Amino acid sequence: CLTCSGRASSGTGRCATLARAWILGCFHRRSRSRRLRRVSDASLDSMLSREWLETNGLGSYASGTTSGAATRRYHGLLVAALEPPTRRHVLLSRVDDEIVVGGMPFPLCTNVYRDVVYPEGYRSIDHFEARPVATWLFRAGGVEVERRVWMPQGRQTTVITYRIRAGRGSGGEVKLSLRPMVSFRSFHALSSEREGIDAAMAV
Repeated sequence: CLTCSGRASSGTGRCATLARAWILGCFHRRSRSRRLRRVSDASLDSMLSREWLETNGLGSYASGTTSGAATRRYHGLLVAALEPPTRRHVLLSRVDDEIVVGGMPFPLCTNVYRDVVYPEGYRSIDHFEARPVATWLFRAGGVEVERRVWMPQGRQTTVITYRIRAGRGSGGEVKLSLRPMVSFRSFHALSSEREGIDAAMAV
């Protein structure tokens, strides 16, 4: 479990907890089938034009495209209302995730830059469903991976779960690698890499 938290002081010096992002990796077999929208044959442009949204009832949200890429400054996995329901700030921009099967990496995430798309995790998306929560089903390296993103009502929290099961031909150990991209900016603003930031985190 990885937790990102922040604190800020108001003009009177009063401190308040801003938000927490929990990333949970779950590895187990799963036999129950789900009804998901097949997107494996969809183009990247089509997937970038379709968005999903999760909210917590406090003015905070998580949002992105079905490809997994963020295409607008308002996208993010934890966009928290610091003074509910106002002062929304992006606290967790995205998570670069991949599975490693028998030593070979298979990205699940997708990032779109000006002249290139990298990595191309969208190519492994088999199904997507926006309800009851945003859910992706990936097939890569002979492995099926289900990723779900949701927000508990009344809590400044985003939960991301992974369910991994080995399929035929996976042939080896399966590992999940997560790289969270943490930010702290107004959701109206843009930011770039900054040196000197303490990148320590608790897992």
